[in-house]
Amino acid sequence: MNYNLRQLVTTIYDKGKLLNTLIQLKVVDLNDAVKEVIETKNAEYIYMFAHWVEGAPIKKLAMALIATNDAEYIYSFARDIKGAPIKELAEAEMKTGSAEYIYYFARDIKEAPIRELAEAEMKTGDAQYIFMFARKIKEAPIKELADALIATKNAEYIFMFARYIKGAPIKELADALITTKNAEYIYMFACNIKGAPIKELAEAIIATNNYEYIYYFADVVEGASAYINKSAAQTKYMDSTSIYEADISALTDEEKLNYLIKLYQKNDFETIRNNRETFSNLFQNDKEQRRKA
Repeated sequence: MNYNLRQLVTTIYDKGKLLNTLIQLKVVDLNDAVKEVIETKNAEYIYMFAHWVEGAPIKKLAMALIATNDAEYIYSFARDIKGAPIKELAEAEMKTGSAEYIYYFARDIKEAPIRELAEAEMKTGDAQYIFMFARKIKEAPIKELADALIATKNAEYIFMFARYIKGAPIKELADALITTKNAEYIYMFACNIKGAPIKELAEAIIATNNYEYIYYFADVVEGASAYINKSAAQTKYMDSTSIYEADISALTDEEKLNYLIKLYQKNDFETIRNNRETFSNLFQNDKEQRRKA
């Protein structure tokens, strides 16, 4: 390693002006500079060199960058460097297993191999980026991405996929959502997804024993009355919120906060006023509570 040359090739934030000038004046040999920056094995330095140094050997630098396995700079190299070897960089990106940058590569890089990137994305098991891939990438394989998302068992993104992805398999997504037993998203699926299987979703939400969302389901979802008695659901919901009323002070802070929210949702401001001090203590620091005591 040449210390002075190493300093030069790793400090080119002036857009390469100094290094380019020294190479043109034959003070620095381009091949020596290339060798030095590759030996750093630093993805950022290699990318910057390729980006700013005139006459830089792009393919050679790309191969060196690929060896770093740095997902961000592999993507950046493909995006920003003219003449970058897209096929090799795409293969390298897929090998990183980075759900985020596999998605960015497919979204932003012209001639990116979409099918292969989709398969790599599915293997990551990342619900957010599987959904994003399906939503934003033209020619994305929707059915296969849906299957991969279902395997994550992520209730939020199963719902999002059904809501926002054209051609999404609604029945399969509904069945998958039911297995999560997530009352909130079962309710939202029934409310928002055209063609949702209301009967199966109603049975599923009843099985959760979450009386809050059972009541919401009965109250809001069209056709729910055939499967859920709204009056009975409301009674159950009200009973479930009233179990705390016997002794609010005995509840944990988390239970008190949940109870406060439920009182607000019911517009029961009288109960909130009657327990003002108990509830206000939730939002004070320990020092303030000790002072009051």
